[in-house]
Amino acid sequence: KETGEIPSFRLFGIVDNQYRTTRILSPMSLAKLEGKMQSGSSFLLQNVVAANGEVKFAGAAVIKGKTKKLGGFFNETEVEGLTWIIGKGKGGVVKSFDKQTGQLLIYEVESMKSRITPHVNGKNISFNVKIESEGRLSENWITSGNAFENKFLKR
Repeated sequence: KETGEIPSFRLFGIVDNQYRTTRILSPMSLAKLEGKMQSGSSFLLQNVVAANGEVKFAGAAVIKGKTKKLGGFFNETEVEGLTWIIGKGKGGVVKSFDKQTGQLLIYEVESMKSRITPHVNGKNISFNVKIESEGRLSENWITSGNAFENKFLKR
């Protein structure tokens, strides 16, 4: 009811930043959605919430393929984990702490890929997931050690 930005345009603008985060799913067109519904396969849809007068993406809805009903929700961290597992991320950052010093490190993701290998042993099913990423150390708060040495980077 207020004048200003149209909510759908705002959401479209947020999707433009997908290359900067692993918490936004790839856009799904209505044609692709129809295909998922007809195939009977489960899928995720980006969840949109209103918080503090702003609309934002927050997690995803899980749609069960056989029933075509909402099965639950993934939070932002779970969406990020799934993005890493399937290797579909286009960018983002990973905040971590050095094991030796406890100091903050920020890794900026430039690309990622993964390979999932299933193992079936009777009724037991397991997966090996190999994830590779290229990026750069964008913030380094560690005062000891040289961030340009291979020994430091491997650690």
